[in-house]
Amino acid sequence: MSRVRRPSVRGPGASRRASRSSDCGPGTVRRGRCPPGLTGQGLATLAGIVEHYIANQREGADGELAYFRDQPTLLDAVRNAAHAEDVDDKRYAHQQRIPPGVLKESAAHLEAALPRLAAARTFEDSTTSSGRRSAA
Repeated sequence: MSRVRRPSVRGPGASRRASRSSDCGPGTVRRGRCPPGLTGQGLATLAGIVEHYIANQREGADGELAYFRDQPTLLDAVRNAAHAEDVDDKRYAHQQRIPPGVLKESAAHLEAALPRLAAARTFEDSTTSSGRRSAA
């Protein structure tokens, strides 16, 4: 059975690939690959990118952190994070392609490491097996 092709709704010269804000950077801004509303916002510099993030993304990221921080227990926070579940018990969009079994296995590993995670004083402590930096 052959597939029916839908007519293109893109304008002349439009790229087949949808632009994303992550495509915007030095070299892409001048080629016109940034989505509408992002061009001309100074995203070709680190300072511009940081300003854009603060203005458009930080509040949502702060809300995500608050959600995990406000969980009743560390175990609840770790489980929700491991299963990539947000405040609405839905999977975060950027985690959609990870198979549920992989998330479940990761959650089991994190739960087993919970005592070490709770005792960690730094991120580095949480990522080493003994909580101490290995000589390497």
